[in-house]
Amino acid sequence: MSTMGSPPPPPQYPPAGTSMGSPVGGSPMAGPPPVSGPPASPSPPRGPGVRAPFLAPPKDRNNTRLAVTIVVGVVVLALCGIGALFGLGGLLSWFERDMNDKAQVAATAFLGEIEAGDFDGAYQSMCPEARDAVSPQVFQSEWVLLFPPGTKYGLDRLSYDEDGNQFVPVVLTGGAEQKRSVDLHMKSEPAESEDDQAGMSVCGWVAY
Repeated sequence: MSTMGSPPPPPQYPPAGTSMGSPVGGSPMAGPPPVSGPPASPSPPRGPGVRAPFLAPPKDRNNTRLAVTIVVGVVVLALCGIGALFGLGGLLSWFERDMNDKAQVAATAFLGEIEAGDFDGAYQSMCPEARDAVSPQVFQSEWVLLFPPGTKYGLDRLSYDEDGNQFVPVVLTGGAEQKRSVDLHMKSEPAESEDDQAGMSVCGWVAY
């Protein structure tokens, strides 16, 4: 027993590295768990425009070139087709105008001779088939009735009947505004020489 007034003895601590006691169960107490460092920060996302290599298979430039070639070829073919259609339409339009002009010339000459009383000249201007079908006397007698003195005439454009035959519609206006309709059937005639052009002639008529 210590005497009064003397300081208490210092506490006794176990040596470093030894446990202070045993946990329940008799196993020695393990030391304190290791302290881990601060959690690693996530890597920053890739910025715009950054692309990982081989993320997608590389494109074949030959496919792009082939597609462009096909598109250009289709456009060129379409333009050629449109040009051909316009060319064909223009050719048909020119042919129609040419045929109509020749028919108008032949019909006007025919009716002009009848108006002047030259029935023989009008008869000879018709195609051979028409002259074989009617005599000069019958021709004159019919046209005297159709075209009395003072008759005026008007021509329409060249037309085609259901059989494809060409004719020029004519309206004859006589005295007291009496009108008769006559279709002058036309026939293409070959050129008589290399310097001449093919023309047309009257090859019959139908009055109604």
